[in-house]
Amino acid sequence: MAILVLAGISAITLLASAALQYGTRLSNWNENYFLLLGNEHTGDRPWHGRVLRFQLSDRSIPFESVRSFAAGGSPGLPTGNLAAFNFATGQAEECATCEPLRFDWVGATEGAIGQGVELTKDRWMQSAQPPANIARRIKASNAFTLRLTCASNSNAQSGPARIVSYSINPLQQNFILGQEGSDLVFRLRTPITGPVGARLAIALPQVFSDTKLVNILVSYGGSELHAAVQGSNLVYSLDLNPGASLASFYRLPPPEHFAYLKVEYYAAVFAVPLGLLGLLARNTRIYLGAGAAWLASFGCALEGVLSLASPRPFDYSNLGMCVAIGFAVLVAVGLVRTAPAS
Repeated sequence: MAILVLAGISAITLLASAALQYGTRLSNWNENYFLLLGNEHTGDRPWHGRVLRFQLSDRSIPFESVRSFAAGGSPGLPTGNLAAFNFATGQAEECATCEPLRFDWVGATEGAIGQGVELTKDRWMQSAQPPANIARRIKASNAFTLRLTCASNSNAQSGPARIVSYSINPLQQNFILGQEGSDLVFRLRTPITGPVGARLAIALPQVFSDTKLVNILVSYGGSELHAAVQGSNLVYSLDLNPGASLASFYRLPPPEHFAYLKVEYYAAVFAVPLGLLGLLARNTRIYLGAGAAWLASFGCALEGVLSLASPRPFDYSNLGMCVAIGFAVLVAVGLVRTAPAS
C-alpha cells in the first residue's frame, strides 16, 4: 500500500513540476509586435543615444561564454542568427540564417549613418513590419541571444527608456532592453512574468554612468537568463525554476530570491512523500533504505521532466543539488521518527 501511495504522489508531483516549468517558456511571445530601436511603437519611451550594432539569434550560449564576454572576451553569437545589423554602414550583415528585416526611420527627420545611428525623442527606428517569423523561431527554440553595442547621451533617462524593444506598446512586449537612470534594465515576457515582463526585470547597475560605448550580451535558454556588459567582470543570472513559477500565482518575489524558491520547492517536493514513508515504514532501517532508493530514482525523474519541459539539457549539477536537498529531508524525517516521545 505504501508503495502505491508513494508512486501516486510521485506521479502527481512530476506532472505538476512539468506544468510549472512549462510556464517559463517563451510560448506567449506575440508575433504581431515590432522590433524597435530608441523608442516604443507608441513613441512615449524615447531613448537618447547611439546604436552601432544589433544582433539577435534563436540560440542561447553557455554561462561560461557569457562569463568570458564579461571578462573582456568576444564570443560570437551561436548559429541560428535571426538579425545582424552594423549601423556604421546602415546595412544588414551577411547572414545565411537571418530573416528578411528592414529598419525604417520614424519621426521628424532621418538620423545620419556613420558612427552608429543617433536616436532621440524625435526620431527612432522600427522594423518595416512585425517580424513574425523571428517570434516563431524563438518560441520554437525557447532560446535567444541578443548582442548590442550602444552609447547613451545621458544618465538621466527613465521609463525605462527603450534602447531595443520587441513590442507594440509599453504594456505589451516580448522583451525590452532599456535604461533607467544609469542602470541597464532587461524585461522578458513568459507565462509567469506576464505580457509586460516587469515582474522579471533585472537591472545591471552603473552601465550608463557615462557616455562611453558599451557592449551588452543577454542570453536565455530553457529557464536560465544571463546578462553581462563586456569588461565588467560581472554576470547577472536568473533561473526561472518551478518554485518561481509556483510563487507567481500569488506574488512573484524579486528575481534575486529565485534561488531560494528553488531550494524551497525541492524541499517541499521531498517533504510530503518522505514524511508519509516515515509514518508507514515498519522501522527506521526500512525507511532509510526505501527512502534512499526512492530519492535517487525520483531525483533523476524530476530533473528529466524539468529538462524536457524547459526544454534544456539534463543538468547533473541541478540533479546533485536536488538529491542533496532530498537527502537532508530524508535525514530530518528519520531523526523525527526516532526521537523519543515526550
